Amino acid sequence: MQKSIWLMAAFLFSMFISGCGGGSSTSVIASGTTALTPSDVSNKTLFSTTVNSTKGYIAFQIYSTGSATWDSQVNRNSTPPGGKSGTWAITNGQLVLSVAGTPAYQFTCIQKEPNYWLVSDASNNITRMYFSRAVAEKYLNTIAIPNSPNITLGGAIQGTPLTTTFSNISTIAGTTGTGGFNNYTAAKSPPTLFGRPVGITTMDGKTFFVLDMGNNDILQLTPGTNGVATVTALKTSGNVIISFNSPSDITTDGTNLYVTDTYNYVIKKISPDITSPGAWISATLSGTGVAGAYDGTGNTLSTTGNGTVVTTGTARFAGPIGITTDGTNLYVVDDGAIRKVDIVTGNVTTLAGSPGQSGSIDATGTTARFNQPLRITTDGNNLYVTDYGNYTIRKVSIATGQVTTIAGSPGNFGTVQPDTKGNSGETGDQARFNGPNGITTDGTNLYVTDWGPVIYGAPVRGQVIFRIALANPTITSPPSQYSGPVTRIAGTQDTIATGANQPSTSNPNAALFDCPIGLTTDGASLYVVDTDNYTIRRIY
Repeated sequence: MQKSIWLMAAFLFSMFISGCGGGSSTSVIASGTTALTPSDVSNKTLFSTTVNSTKGYIAFQIYSTGSATWDSQVNRNSTPPGGKSGTWAITNGQLVLSVAGTPAYQFTCIQKEPNYWLVSDASNNITRMYFSRAVAEKYLNTIAIPNSPNITLGGAIQGTPLTTTFSNISTIAGTTGTGGFNNYTAAKSPPTLFGRPVGITTMDGKTFFVLDMGNNDILQLTPGTNGVATVTALKTSGNVIISFNSPSDITTDGTNLYVTDTYNYVIKKISPDITSPGAWISATLSGTGVAGAYDGTGNTLSTTGNGTVVTTGTARFAGPIGITTDGTNLYVVDDGAIRKVDIVTGNVTTLAGSPGQSGSIDATGTTARFNQPLRITTDGNNLYVTDYGNYTIRKVSIATGQVTTIAGSPGNFGTVQPDTKGNSGETGDQARFNGPNGITTDGTNLYVTDWGPVIYGAPVRGQVIFRIALANPTITSPPSQYSGPVTRIAGTQDTIATGANQPSTSNPNAALFDCPIGLTTDGASLYVVDTDNYTIRRIY
């Protein structure tokens, strides 16, 4: 364990000397169950949401007389609940709806939130039970269904491949080459200044959230019609900026934000404060605040006559970096392994790799090995990891934990060249990277920021954005484990930006970056965190 923590510290230190780098709150996530009472449900309409193959809800009308009506199928309309009728009762703290004495639905409340309950049914399916149709609709409009068109998944809009040719690049926030802290106002004064932006995510493709490691905060970006964005820091209802300790990455499930708070050794959940519009609540979902790499339970919160009591779980993180989510679990890159965090309970298990161990082994579960993996994305079925120290891109099956190398060659770095079959870039293991870092996907392609360590006196490597086709067009039967073409879509290979040589250009392939890290997509454009230029750039 000491060795693994030392390796993490050494790596992060190397990022800082290159100029290219990357307080605990209480938890609102509870485990166990909460008993329902007749007064909780009587004379109310409840909306039980579903996000399986169809997004919708079943509405239940609960009457004080003991009768109930509900929808016969999942729907999304404004008509009163109908199609089925029966009776209801609270039995052992559970809501039971029956037809002719036979239970049709049975709901157990896991946790009560201000505008919904987290419940499980008789088949242990977990869903949300809302009290308002409008609030249920808002939730359904942002939640993701894997493999369906144009959905939010892993903090990016997926379902439609981005353009095959990007023609423009622009800066939407930040001041090139100038770090600091300023929000941006409609009057454009003062200009936005970032301390060291490292991560970016979006809930709906319209509003973006940037994680600033230098200022230890989250900034909300709303792009305007003039091509620049309004920027505000996330704050609590008490007007206090939500802060971290050298955070590394950010993702969203469409409702909440999740942050790897690296040097607090925890995973933070940032939720909208429904009691105070525009405010946010920060909570520690998992991790004790003490470094380690131990699977275990998440943190729980309970209310007693003496106030709120937080029980810290047993799970620990050694230095969490990348994070993504499929809406059910979070997946965190930590100490050379991929850790799975239950999005409700905060419980942690290791999906792939072994904490503190390094190498390049394609295998299943903890037998697999990575070498300084950094960031991660998902298409709902697989995870894709930038294996920085191996110069490769790895795929991890969510279902099995099977790890395969899909692009790059372990231990070999270099420059992507057109392949011998006329593709714009080399495919699979023939492709070369200099240090893959940030990663996102539109469901068809991966997009990766790539740059090697920028250390004084050493040659500049990378500083580009690659597109990686997930399907290999040259080997289809059986399908190849390796990716299709790896193509440079932005940046000038092996050339770094400075204040003096930043070109005034709208051509993405002539643009210069300075250690770009995080990136996401709104379904049409890429948004890139150009970390040491202190800017957010749009490629379209």
